[in-house]
Amino acid sequence: QPQLETFKENSLTSRSAVSVTPAGFEEPVFGTVWVAARVATDRAAGVVTCEKAFVKQVRLPGASDEQVKKLTEILKTEVPRKGLSISLDRVLAMLDLAKTEEAVKSEIAASPPRIIPVTHPAVLVCLDGEPAFSRIENSKLLRVVNTPYTIVMDPGTAKFYLRAPWGWLRASDYRGPWEKVESIPDSVAAIAPSPAGGEAKSGADPEIIVATEPTELVVIEGEPELGFVEGTDLYYLLNSKSDVFVDSSNHLYILLSGRWFTASDKRGPWSHVPSDQLPESFKAIPKTFERPHVLACISGREEAHFARLDTFVPETAAIKRKAASVTPLYVGEPEFTPIEGTALSYAANSPHDILKIDERYYCCYDGVWFESDAPKGPMAVSGSVPPAVYSLPPNCPLYHVKFVHVYDATDEIAYVGYTPGYIGCYTLGNTIVHGTGYEPQPVGSSSAIPRPHTYGFSCAYDPSAGKWGFRAPSYGGVEWFASSAGEKREVLPLSGLSFTWWGPAGYSLFGAAGSQSGQAPQLTEGSSVSSDPIYQRHPDWLARESWGRKLARRQESLPPTPT
Repeated sequence: QPQLETFKENSLTSRSAVSVTPAGFEEPVFGTVWVAARVATDRAAGVVTCEKAFVKQVRLPGASDEQVKKLTEILKTEVPRKGLSISLDRVLAMLDLAKTEEAVKSEIAASPPRIIPVTHPAVLVCLDGEPAFSRIENSKLLRVVNTPYTIVMDPGTAKFYLRAPWGWLRASDYRGPWEKVESIPDSVAAIAPSPAGGEAKSGADPEIIVATEPTELVVIEGEPELGFVEGTDLYYLLNSKSDVFVDSSNHLYILLSGRWFTASDKRGPWSHVPSDQLPESFKAIPKTFERPHVLACISGREEAHFARLDTFVPETAAIKRKAASVTPLYVGEPEFTPIEGTALSYAANSPHDILKIDERYYCCYDGVWFESDAPKGPMAVSGSVPPAVYSLPPNCPLYHVKFVHVYDATDEIAYVGYTPGYIGCYTLGNTIVHGTGYEPQPVGSSSAIPRPHTYGFSCAYDPSAGKWGFRAPSYGGVEWFASSAGEKREVLPLSGLSFTWWGPAGYSLFGAAGSQSGQAPQLTEGSSVSSDPIYQRHPDWLARESWGRKLARRQESLPPTPT
């Protein structure tokens, strides 16, 4: 199903998702093809006829060079021979949709988060606003539900307890200061098993920094040490995992979730710098630079060009409509909140992504659309997606669902797919970013519904995996996240299920130990844990076993940037 990009005079450009299984191969290859066409418009008849089409570009991230070459040759031979007539009304509707989507893309936010630099061991603990409490079943304790970390409060003593990799910390105020305690009340010990991370291997316990607003922590191991970026006048911070650069005028630049921010001093104030307005030196950073992931976020780099093209490439699946279903969960009775600027509303008290459109209810779950005439379902697989979905603005908590499509459907099978926007990869200007830049509104109740976050978890793009990953906080060789936020626990009082703070893809570690290997820490039974791709979570749904899989990305050098 082509998606129109431009239509001017007698020229039309579009892109389409494609899949092909070459002879001798068992797995299909998925990608995107861009086509330009010369058309004739008969306004009286209301018909647009394609006179000749030209294949401009083919993008197949999981394919070999030989597969790309063969498919391109086939398309260049076949596409121009295929005459196509389409109603003018449909073309104009597609054009309106394309313009709406482009306008919405420009609303991706880039306001700087609070940036906290420290030169001592520290860990950032994020909350969605002030603490929201829920009583733990069969206990007097209250759990703080609007954080992915394990924080509980004892109402009897007004003490807070935070689970760390090497034990429990205690504070009289959730903001701290936090101190390690050797013994804790039995009621606290009963809510979770003893931490398995072991003792910290060096130094004093880290400072716990609690944030109730979008925040990123820059931990510098001692006084700043700068390294020279070969072939440029740039320096970078050697003794920090954060991506911090200094130019010849002593201005600081930091990369956070794909966005660049600059300041004349580490204390700020920080301001956003569009990627195409970075100093020219950034374009000269060599491919051999030890932090190659930053190159995908520098406008003008071929790494950025191809990372942006990848945002159009779908993961696809053929879903058995009678085998797949979903029954939505709610905290209490369904509550729907209007979405500003649209006629839609979303379920504010459900961990599922549910929209109400014209008195019908649609749930996007693990890359598949379901629908019902009742908010509680059960919901069946949809055969199409209402066009109104594509008008969702980035400040809507369910913005990511607009990147899930139904390409075709029969009574038995729905052919579906999602592009990287579903798992939080968007474009801002000429480069990719993680997250919309809009943080969830503070919940202020016991029914906290985790929504995708942009900041707070050191997100970076992994070019070898073609996706974003999170750099888990650690200290003394012990991973903090897996011992607190990553443990098996309830976030919601919903049949033991929890849904993540990191969107449909779940929590995926950045680097060789995480996203490159396709592995991620287990959050909880039934949760949306990182799986590449998402469709493999439900093999019983798949009508074709080979669909829903992602082929290994090529490690060869990128081809020249198309002109």
